Amino acid sequence: MTDEHSDDDWLALIAGRARPDADAATRAEATALRTAFLSYRPHAPEGQVSAADKRLDRLLHRGRDAGVLSAAKPDWRARLRSGWQRPQGLALAFSVVLGAGLLVMRPTTQLPPPAAQERSASASQRITAADPARRQLELLQALRGAGLDAQPYERLGRLGLDVALPPTLSDAQRQVLAAQGLTPPAGPVLAIEILAAPGP
Repeated sequence: MTDEHSDDDWLALIAGRARPDADAATRAEATALRTAFLSYRPHAPEGQVSAADKRLDRLLHRGRDAGVLSAAKPDWRARLRSGWQRPQGLALAFSVVLGAGLLVMRPTTQLPPPAAQERSASASQRITAADPARRQLELLQALRGAGLDAQPYERLGRLGLDVALPPTLSDAQRQVLAAQGLTPPAGPVLAIEILAAPGP
């Protein structure tokens, strides 16, 4: 081992990599050194405790020899690893995780319907007026005066009001609705469209 090329070959052979072009003396020396490295197993010095797994194995072996424990069974960790490496084990694990996720994500209470559904379930009433803007203002003042939450709108050139109704209407609120020619709907929202009266 005098040149740099043989040093590289020697180190590669010790590491376990193939070097077919290395000379025979370098190959023999590196193989002998690699074999010696791989066969070396340090022992725990006297008075020191060895690795925990070895102590456990020795204790289990002594218990089996004394008849206190039953015959050796495969290591539970090895059985678990081999079980999870099988496709059936992975399928089972996936099914359990998926089932638990679905149980956690399941809604526990019924949610109220979205506003769009409330609006579609609400009654829409159409009224005609010679002056839709003035009629909208009159309705707005009358409904708000009765304590109802009325909001004016203009959609696609049509004027109207959205009225949020309380769960139960008071007698005064029912009278105001009747005086304006409106009937209380079953839903929580009353939509009023004001159309222009046809001309003479």
